[in-house]
Amino acid sequence: MKIGILTHHYVKNFGAFMQAYALTNVIKEIVPNSRVEIIDYRVKKHEIMNSLHFFGFKPKRGDTFCGYIDKVCLFFKHYKYEITLPRSKRVYTANDINFIGYDLIIVGADEVWNFKDVAYDSIKFGYGLKGTLISYSACAGGSSDDSIIPNEIKEGIKNFKAISVRDKDSEKLVNVICKNQFDVMRTLDPIFLYDY
Repeated sequence: MKIGILTHHYVKNFGAFMQAYALTNVIKEIVPNSRVEIIDYRVKKHEIMNSLHFFGFKPKRGDTFCGYIDKVCLFFKHYKYEITLPRSKRVYTANDINFIGYDLIIVGADEVWNFKDVAYDSIKFGYGLKGTLISYSACAGGSSDDSIIPNEIKEGIKNFKAISVRDKDSEKLVNVICKNQFDVMRTLDPIFLYDY
């Protein structure tokens, strides 16, 4: 079985790395004969802004030269861990993902469903994706206002076979879109499932 995980694996913080690492390894334990990998899909603007955060020097914020050097070193230390994640070739569109031919795509964890964030992309809501889709601990962040939900989100999320979310606002978003057709489950962030 070929399983792809669609998440924010490229975000330069250790929490993002840990949830991607944990979910990958927990799935491998549950389905030991499967090939599990992160789908190397990135929202370019999100990736650039997140990376530039490490290189911003702001004395008004309290940055010191030594602290800045430590922060830059942390960026490269994080990169050393990030590249250990098993991942697909870089993909740029839903069609690229479909071409890989995953038997199952898991969307989550992290704030993958925050459509008010710079990281928003309708692909994370299943828009344009084919095959079996489920979510694990997907989070909508602060974007659960049902009056402004883009149509591609409404269309995409209905393609999921099962949905689990991290919090009540994300559950509310799914129920508004799907008119309670899903039995939405709240689940733990995967970092709590894996024994590091």
